Amino acid sequence: MTSMEQAQDKGAKSGTKPLLLAVAFGILGILLISQDVRQTESRIEQKYRVEPVWVLIAQINIPVGETIADNAIGYKRVARTDQPWSTIKTDDPEAGIENRKRYEDLCATLVGRTVNREIKAGDFILWTDFEKQVAEVLSETLPRGTRGVAVEVDRNALMGGLLQPNDRVDVTATYPATIEIIGGAGQSAGRAVNKTIVLLEDVAVVSVGGLLARNPAGRGPSERATVVLGLTPDQSLLLSHVQKEATISLLLRPREGAEDRNYARKEVSSTDVRDMLDRIRSAAGPADRRQ
Repeated sequence: MTSMEQAQDKGAKSGTKPLLLAVAFGILGILLISQDVRQTESRIEQKYRVEPVWVLIAQINIPVGETIADNAIGYKRVARTDQPWSTIKTDDPEAGIENRKRYEDLCATLVGRTVNREIKAGDFILWTDFEKQVAEVLSETLPRGTRGVAVEVDRNALMGGLLQPNDRVDVTATYPATIEIIGGAGQSAGRAVNKTIVLLEDVAVVSVGGLLARNPAGRGPSERATVVLGLTPDQSLLLSHVQKEATISLLLRPREGAEDRNYARKEVSSTDVRDMLDRIRSAAGPADRRQ
């Protein structure tokens, strides 16, 4: 081999080493990235893993006013947090003879009952879908981890009798508050005003006037009635105390779609309302004020 060929061979070998090193580092980088991705996916899966539950669904379309046939009921595995509070839940029917028997017994209690809404194939079957559901099974309608709290409300909170189980509401509390006023010579005095606060947002109505099912006529009690709300344990403790000190009212929320408008302020006093009305009057023109 000539000296020139030896030099070329040596140069080729020296050029190969950086390439091999680059390939090795590249493979190592890919392995490290893949490991990091797997670890991240594992953390996300553990963070958002939810307990499954099996719920009853309609196998066929069930028109409003029709009775449920024995071939109309099926089941589906879903995340526990992905269904309404009134979903009819069961244990995995495929996980043993006892579970299967409980599922069949549950279906048997529903066959022949009349539904108060159109249930399409694949829809969840709800406790509120039947014309009458007695209060003895109130606890069965509450999702695990929630509490039912009864509040006494007047006809305004009942929306003229149109408030129904499975509606969602915000809860407000109105109570007398005292505003300290500093007078002359450093003396202070208290002035009583009413204050209203938004206590809870987006909570489920479990029952209205002792009824768990939606009234087909769309009208429940029109005077005072007891409304049961499905709350978290902390919310239920808060509301149980506050309702003894304040007047509770309910604000109806939209049934469909995510709410894109929040409260600009979560409390208002009678003084705030008077100031707001004064600003509205001062902003109105003479013609508007005469009206």
